[in-house]
Amino acid sequence: MDNILAEKLRSLIERTKIRDYYDAWRLFEMEAADTGAVMETFFEKCKGKGIEFRSVDQFFRDDLMEILEPHLDELTRMTDESPPPLPVMINELRARLEAMIP
Repeated sequence: MDNILAEKLRSLIERTKIRDYYDAWRLFEMEAADTGAVMETFFEKCKGKGIEFRSVDQFFRDDLMEILEPHLDELTRMTDESPPPLPVMINELRARLEAMIP
């Protein structure tokens, strides 16, 4: 689980796919990850891909909501359960990440 979440977090920096944001949010909601191990693996993955991680803001572009909003219907079709409203999902994900990353 830790490796999957770390990879999802790395993917959030490289691309803006609604499914990646939903998956990362959902994995945090399951509360099954060891946050220390997730962050260690995340930093290793970033280093391996040549990504310089500077802050949580890298996960959340200024235009993120405008990019993701048109794909909300697609996400609804891909999941068995209804996802939360997009602003709720993004805000909760940001809060989790800010709590994990100093």
